[in-house]
Amino acid sequence: YDLFAVNAPLIDVPPLSEREEMITEADGLERGLSAVWYCWQRGVEAIIYSLAFWGNLLGRFVARITYVDADDYGCPLKLEVRNPKYVFPKFDQYGRLWAVAECYERSVGELLRSGIPGIEKKLRGALKSPEGEPLDATAMTPFVSWWDAKRYVYFVGDDEVYREEHEYGCLPYVFGYGRLRPGEDASKRAVSLIRGMLYTASAYDLTMSAKLTAALRNVFTFWLHTSDRPDPLDKNSLKPGEVVQIYTNEKFEAGQRQGTLPDLDSIKDDLAEELSNTGFRNLGG
Repeated sequence: YDLFAVNAPLIDVPPLSEREEMITEADGLERGLSAVWYCWQRGVEAIIYSLAFWGNLLGRFVARITYVDADDYGCPLKLEVRNPKYVFPKFDQYGRLWAVAECYERSVGELLRSGIPGIEKKLRGALKSPEGEPLDATAMTPFVSWWDAKRYVYFVGDDEVYREEHEYGCLPYVFGYGRLRPGEDASKRAVSLIRGMLYTASAYDLTMSAKLTAALRNVFTFWLHTSDRPDPLDKNSLKPGEVVQIYTNEKFEAGQRQGTLPDLDSIKDDLAEELSNTGFRNLGG
């Protein structure tokens, strides 16, 4: 995914018209957005790499932008890269995004430290914990964060624990796609870059298992004993250091391991090539 993350994003704000004041305003917005991006990149998380990673792995990336108290760089906007596995967008009949639900597990201790007003009492109700008993801070509980253009709502299990109007005037989520496919259902348009490996990888795993089994059965050399006498050699006498008496018409021949079947090697090579073709080799299209 480094191929997508080596360059800074292109920030372009088109002017509303060709009037000089509109062009000046657009240029100012571009410089402002560039400054905000610079502040974000100075944080702990390498944002551009995270976005590229999820875009390649799952076919889409998701970020949320919210207002916070100005940080050390004086930026009141916070960009958080979200894990697309836990983000469920809701689209209307025209394919327009109108709500987002994030569903994952959080610890009780994390929720108690979140600063949500009255969260301890609401947690007790949601977890059916009686008053006076300490809450288990290590316990994990389902948590849902619902956002739309007007409000955000938090749920613990099926119980609503917090609701507030955010007054952003829009849904503060950003979606981007690594790969797209046409379709009427907007929620299924993103395609993982490694989706093509799904069935090839299982076949490859089966082939490697068969190849390993064949190799283990033929890994040792052996000795072939040829004799006409009716009484065969006692297997208990075939030990290191033992002296075995043989007759003049008997012989021992050393046998070499046969290795693995050529067909297995051919199948393995074909599957390895297919895995490469359906994976990161075809990044260029």
